[in-house]
Amino acid sequence: MEGNSQILKPKEICNPNFYESHIYGQGKITNSEYSIAKLRLERCLTAINSDNGRVLEVGCGAGRFIRAIVRNKPRIEAYGCDISHSGIRIAQNYKSNISYTVCGEYLFPYPDNFFDYVIFFDVLEHVKDTEKFIFECRRVLKRGGKLHIFVPCEGDSLSIWKFIGNFMPYRNLKNIYGGHIHSFSRKQVLKIFRKYGFIEIPRERKYSLHLLGQIADLLLFLFIDFLTNIFGLSQITSNLLIVSKRKNILWFSIILTVDFIIYWEGKLLAKVPGPGMHTTFKCSK
Repeated sequence: MEGNSQILKPKEICNPNFYESHIYGQGKITNSEYSIAKLRLERCLTAINSDNGRVLEVGCGAGRFIRAIVRNKPRIEAYGCDISHSGIRIAQNYKSNISYTVCGEYLFPYPDNFFDYVIFFDVLEHVKDTEKFIFECRRVLKRGGKLHIFVPCEGDSLSIWKFIGNFMPYRNLKNIYGGHIHSFSRKQVLKIFRKYGFIEIPRERKYSLHLLGQIADLLLFLFIDFLTNIFGLSQITSNLLIVSKRKNILWFSIILTVDFIIYWEGKLLAKVPGPGMHTTFKCSK
């Protein structure tokens, strides 16, 4: 793979069953909340500049983003796919007209040139062969169609995680509790998409996870690590704790604070470079 991202050694890659036991995309994104998810949704809705057409969310998990998109654009023909059988089963339990399908990591069960929009959030850093994945996104996208993404660029010079990785006790926190196997820089992300015929729309590039957001994110993962090691808890991930936040008033307050900080910092500093990159490409093939 071109781009020289930092990839963990095979023994450090999470278990193949990770996404069956740790389900992403649960819950609901409301228009009244101030959260990381809401910030990503707002920027995605800007990219989907039509009330019609076909939209695919790749790596939809239990489907909270694609459901939120449909609530805001009810005439959209919506699809979601994920490698997690468990995630897709949960998504299908929600009443909606969204078509959910289990997919392969590099094989989506749709015809060529089928979608007007393809979107994904927090997916690229989980995929072992990113070039195969991006090629498949391009295959199912129509010529002139739009690809909207969010990637946390933890290998970027602006990322705290790039430097914290030099300290062994903290090097794998994002892998262990978040399933991340790549640490990209912003330049690496743009380079690999250009290679496969995607042209960025510069006005739609925005940022998040600036200084306060990164500190909050780091403290969150350190807290998860503390709970796991001190109390002997197992199977804890950031997503699991976020989903269960309403069951505990203290935990709910922590997550609410982290969400609030990241949302407003990202809104106010949208055009100031940071390691959280939201951007949109046009398919030029």
